[in-house]
Amino acid sequence: MQIDFNDPFTHKSAEPLFGPDRLARACQKARVFVSMPYVKGVSPRILAAAERCRDDSASTSFERHEGIFELDEIGLSPLDHGSLFGDGVFEDVSLAFGRLFVLQEHLANLYDSARKVSISIPFSEERMARRIVQTVEAAGFAEKDRGRIRITVTRGIGSLDIHPRESLAPTVSIIAFPLENDADSIVEEPTELAVSREVRRQGGDVIDPNIRSCSGLNSILGLLDSAIKGKRDTILVNMQGIVAEATSGHVFFIFRGEGWESNPARATLITPSPEHCLAGIARDLVLLETRRLGFSVREADDMQAIDFAGPDRECFAMSADCSLIPVTRIENRIIGDGRQGPVTEKIAQVIARDKHNPEYGLSITANRDEVTRYIEQPTVYERD
Repeated sequence: MQIDFNDPFTHKSAEPLFGPDRLARACQKARVFVSMPYVKGVSPRILAAAERCRDDSASTSFERHEGIFELDEIGLSPLDHGSLFGDGVFEDVSLAFGRLFVLQEHLANLYDSARKVSISIPFSEERMARRIVQTVEAAGFAEKDRGRIRITVTRGIGSLDIHPRESLAPTVSIIAFPLENDADSIVEEPTELAVSREVRRQGGDVIDPNIRSCSGLNSILGLLDSAIKGKRDTILVNMQGIVAEATSGHVFFIFRGEGWESNPARATLITPSPEHCLAGIARDLVLLETRRLGFSVREADDMQAIDFAGPDRECFAMSADCSLIPVTRIENRIIGDGRQGPVTEKIAQVIARDKHNPEYGLSITANRDEVTRYIEQPTVYERD
């Protein structure tokens, strides 16, 4: 069957989820840091304004300018290879309770993804962290505010040729974007998942699933497939029909064995192995805290989505900003009793505690010395 991917947008029920008024309100506060080569006639003109930018050309053989702007002040060049080809990498960082949650771990992932695609980020993780704090400060975030930080590194401006050597040098952007959700809760509204039949997740023999690439077309096509079925999100499976991940984030299934309340090891959390999905920070944090709670954990390469409908089961997805999304149905089949399960609730509680813990992030008011100490400390995963 050939899917008409335009169909989901031909009826009223498929209107944009993030309307223009809501977007405009959010963007009044949002700010973006940009660092890129300055080429007259190619780079945004505002980068030539000395009063708005700083020259960061000392360590390069060409001009590189950087600054922090309102979103309507600057646009990336149409010749940026991130726009032309999706040639770049990114990370999303959660901002809540006055902290950039597990920022150090996100930066490690960002630099690892960039290394895998041979993009040389033009400054250190410490300096990147300082620029993030400065961007958040420029946006006027307070401790009570919740937001998302998107860090993107593309191969940069160049010609219309796809060859990596046709780009000049990387472009770095940091968007500090406010969220309207309640900062005191990390649990989003329950959702129902479809299973994409027409779109499959490419395997590691096509592209390394642990690269967080700017090219999201695979997931976008999966979302269009689920929109046709009346669902907001979908599970993507690989060519063998094995569960890879959900388009909303990492997906986790839970089997509750008899007596799990007194012996947590009888409840098992199952998630796809890194061979099939991105081994991201949110996923790693769930696995870490689930083990600490005493539950069993299995990273599986044989997950079938339909197996997880039925009693004594739970399911949730975990978004990039470490918010849990309870899943109550898959392909219209009920999971458990159709509500957020008790094991999911326990995991959500401990991750909420982590978000409140000053040791799990960098303060949005951190000074230079505090940033340095934070970057040099062991990661969350190295402390046990």
